[in-house]
Amino acid sequence: MSRVYNILDPSLDLLSDLELVGKFREEISAVKGSLVTDLSGIRGFLVTVGDRVSSDAVRSGLDPNVVIVDLKEKRTNLQLNSDVMRGRIILHANNPPGRITREAWLATRASLDLAKIGIKTCLIVNGEEDLLGFPAVIFSPEGSKLIYGQPDLGAVVVEVTRGVKESALNLMRKAFRPL
Repeated sequence: MSRVYNILDPSLDLLSDLELVGKFREEISAVKGSLVTDLSGIRGFLVTVGDRVSSDAVRSGLDPNVVIVDLKEKRTNLQLNSDVMRGRIILHANNPPGRITREAWLATRASLDLAKIGIKTCLIVNGEEDLLGFPAVIFSPEGSKLIYGQPDLGAVVVEVTRGVKESALNLMRKAFRPL
């Protein structure tokens, strides 16, 4: 499986879609950063993954560089706060639940590449965005912050470092199988 992605390869491309192996769901769901209930003091290059946390971030005065949403909260369709999308380039990708598709991987990378040159983006996922935290961490610049929702607990803030990127890749190698 190590041939699927390689941290030393600057393109970090997937060779196939990936599917989460069921026995790793709990490990994937574990908090990977600092659990917070107030987002207002967070600064820097910001990536939000999830509809609720993205809306909460904007309501808290943050202006994330990249927003990744699926227009659902707890599997219920919703209308995303228009402030979340205002001033952003909108990208789209398909990503079924429990998977990371090559299409979504590349769209996440494109969103971050645009954000790195100052173009704020919103990636709207048809399916589920939760697992796109993996490519979001991998493609985010070191020192940036990934913010994702932890249902019923608050938001998790992950400071992106080389070690965090390597941990994400190692967990992917273990918890996903190529399709």
